[in-house]
Amino acid sequence: MEKNTITLRCLSLGGYIVRGELDISVRNQENKDFLKSANELVELLYSWMKKEDLLNYLTSEELESFSKPLGKWDNIEIIKSIWKNESLGTLLWALSLTPQIPPYDNLFVPEKLIENLTLFRSKEYFLERVELRSEEEIKRERNIAEYWFWRLQVFDMEKRNEGISEKINLKDIISSVTEKAYLNGYLPKPIDGDFPILGKPFRDITLDEYLIISYIIVERYNTLNWICGYEGNY
Repeated sequence: MEKNTITLRCLSLGGYIVRGELDISVRNQENKDFLKSANELVELLYSWMKKEDLLNYLTSEELESFSKPLGKWDNIEIIKSIWKNESLGTLLWALSLTPQIPPYDNLFVPEKLIENLTLFRSKEYFLERVELRSEEEIKRERNIAEYWFWRLQVFDMEKRNEGISEKINLKDIISSVTEKAYLNGYLPKPIDGDFPILGKPFRDITLDEYLIISYIIVERYNTLNWICGYEGNY
């Protein structure tokens, strides 16, 4: 994907995330002055996005949410906007505005991500500040994400007990893939023949831990696929 496209997607996604934060801020809010200020900020944000032609870089689903009146986002829309911080962080990393992608059991810090954006300024100003990382560096990070996505899919299969033949020793397969990824420098040191996550083997994560880790993996993987020009959900 070209630098300009990645950059404008990054800016538009930042605007979308801020819009979600504004919707969260007015929930159960009755202060009229606060509500007035929040509505004015939403109008300013929409006008800026429209002026800089950034609305075209939102997905149809994101644009539908973004265009709703303040306070009308449902819980699913709010949750999706929160998890998009993982996508935004990955885009900022690709544009050399954040030093590294955190381990897969750590979230990007939303406040630091927004600080890296130049919201309400011209897109040209932001374009001048960014530098796309090398193809080799981005593809390496995409390979790392692909390993984690594979482990997530296998974990899902294990829990559903689907698509697994009795003749297949899944533990040995996981151990073999884990060792290969580790030797290639894509994973930290394995734990008990499995991907290390939260200080334990991936297979031992709880449901609550799974919900967070799965969002981290999917958002980063989909974003890196998009940056590399692969087809997929993004």
